[in-house]
Amino acid sequence: MQSALEAIELVKRFEDNFGTQPLFHRISTGIKELDDANGGIPKGSMTHIYGEDDVGKSTLGWHATRSAEASFIIDADRKINPRLMAKIVGKQELPSLICVSTFREANAIIRTASSNSADLIIIDTISAMKECSNIKPGDLGQLLRSITNTETALLLINQTRYSGPMFDRWLQFLCPLSIEVKSRGALY
Repeated sequence: MQSALEAIELVKRFEDNFGTQPLFHRISTGIKELDDANGGIPKGSMTHIYGEDDVGKSTLGWHATRSAEASFIIDADRKINPRLMAKIVGKQELPSLICVSTFREANAIIRTASSNSADLIIIDTISAMKECSNIKPGDLGQLLRSITNTETALLLINQTRYSGPMFDRWLQFLCPLSIEVKSRGALY
C-alpha cells in the first residue's frame, strides 16, 4: 500500500511541474477509433504506416492532413491524384505536394519544412525512392533527429512488398508508432 501512495504522490508532483497535458502533441488521424487507440500521430517524431498494395495507407495519411494546419506530401511513388484524394477525405485546401525520387531530396525538404513550422510531412512511399536499398538505420536516425525538437509529425508510408524485412524492422524500431493497414476484403 505504501508504494501505491508514493506513486500517486509522484504523479501529483509531475503534474505540478509539467501540467496534465501530454508530453507530445499529436495530430488526429481523422479516424476516431484509431485516435482513441493510439492518441493520434505524435509531433516531433516519425510514424510508420505499412501494409500491402491498395489497402488505404495513403488515404489514412490524407485524412491526417485535415487536422494539420500546414502539411506537405512527398510523393515518391508519383501516383497521387491530389484533387481526387482531397475530395475523398473532404479536404477543401490541398496540401503542398512535392515529387522526389531520392531519400537525399526528401531529407532536405523535411529539414526545410520542419524548420518552417510544418505540422505534418508525409513520405508516400518511402520504399519507392531510388536508393531505398541503400538507406541505412543511421540515415533514418538522422531524419528523426532533424524533427525531434519541432512541432512536425513525420509520417512514413511503406509498402511491405517493396522493401526487405530488414528495412521494415529499422522503421519499426525507430518509429514509436507503427500502424499496419490491412484489407478486410471487398466492400460490395
